[in-house]
Amino acid sequence: MTAVSSEAVATTATATTTMPVAELRAPPASDCLGCRITGSGVALGVAGYSLYEMRRVQPVSVARQSSEADFVRMVAAAARDAHRHRIVLGAMAAVFGTAGVYRLLM
Repeated sequence: MTAVSSEAVATTATATTTMPVAELRAPPASDCLGCRITGSGVALGVAGYSLYEMRRVQPVSVARQSSEADFVRMVAAAARDAHRHRIVLGAMAAVFGTAGVYRLLM
């Protein structure tokens, strides 16, 4: 191993902390029009597909169980799951739709 003097460590530490913030920032990214259109098209396509799948979520269809209490419990659980599925798909559609529009305009 190589021994490093404390002066070298102190110089390195002060050099990184005194660097201007403007030099640390990355240059702004510039995308071509084709990249923007493709990116927003994909995001809007995912949003549309999420909406399509959200509409396809079926209401509860559960096979009849042996006891009435089991059947009621199963129907309630399936209804909750279908409702959650629709909420998640709707949220995904909103997020991807917003990202697609933002990508196109910015």
